[in-house]
Amino acid sequence: MNIPKKFLINVVEPPITSFPHYASPLSLIYGYENAKKWFCNSYVNLYTDFRHLGNGEIKFRQELVMNYCPFLRFGAIDDYRYLTDKDITIDKLKNILCNNYALAINIDRYYIPSINKKYHLIHCVYLYGYDDEKEEFYISDFASESGKFIFTTVPYNAMQEALGIVKNSEYTFKNTSKKFFINLYGIHDSEYNFDIKQLHHKLKDYYNSENTIDCVEMFDFYKMDDKVMWGLGVYRWLIEYMTVIKRESRSNIDIRPIYVLLDHKKAMLIRINYLQSENYIHNHDDLKQEYNMLSYRLSILLSLAIKYNATKKIEILDKMISLVSNVIDLDRNATCHFIHSIST
Repeated sequence: MNIPKKFLINVVEPPITSFPHYASPLSLIYGYENAKKWFCNSYVNLYTDFRHLGNGEIKFRQELVMNYCPFLRFGAIDDYRYLTDKDITIDKLKNILCNNYALAINIDRYYIPSINKKYHLIHCVYLYGYDDEKEEFYISDFASESGKFIFTTVPYNAMQEALGIVKNSEYTFKNTSKKFFINLYGIHDSEYNFDIKQLHHKLKDYYNSENTIDCVEMFDFYKMDDKVMWGLGVYRWLIEYMTVIKRESRSNIDIRPIYVLLDHKKAMLIRINYLQSENYIHNHDDLKQEYNMLSYRLSILLSLAIKYNATKKIEILDKMISLVSNVIDLDRNATCHFIHSIST
């Protein structure tokens, strides 16, 4: 098969960036106007698994049903032998890409040029293009010194090294027994009709700490298990998580759940602007002010978490717990206001 010397899937800055499995797929589809409408109907509810208090995470419900995204075709290659020959690795990756499939793959981040080479870490990156003239792949990841989500490049020879160490290492991965995998993301536009009644339903679920909208059997245990908290209920997990850290003097707070909460408020503001443009909503200025205030308070919470991790002062945890209680009230009021502002 003759493939082009350069191929690049269009990517845009994603609307949320708390985790790569949110940011990278959204960066692939968010350039489509229809995908923006889909986003405003999605990423509404949150959940966390109370069965794992010590290492639980706040997540978007959307990740449970991402396989049903109308703008992506999902596939996977989990054959460990697929990239064992370093001489043909580059061509195989290029063949996948030029068929308009972005791919997610575990590599050793040590070999990414934009990262300070301090230690080896196996991590999933997303490839969305290549350039034979420059001999490099285009990737997206949290591959910067600041830890922010960026689009960057990896030379072909560095990619071979980064994959080779994965293949030969004794690393184990959190969600799979395999040391190697490729997830495929076929990108395409699709018709999508915004559903204001569906959004209204999802907002009520968030407000009531429920998940009543899914009908996929494989996710029933998430719906029914009282250890899984939904919507506003995730704050209860966050308070208990910080209480455990305080009681057991744990070393650090995981700040990623706070980033998800910040992304959630950003998503709310994006959909408020969309609803305003389509005349679905009234009193939008007051509503935006409420969500901007929530974002501000959560930014303070993030700053306190970073300060605690640096100082380990218990009084900072007390401030954080008190602040979360205040954020719960603000979020409850804002969600109630949002629900009643919608014209269905």
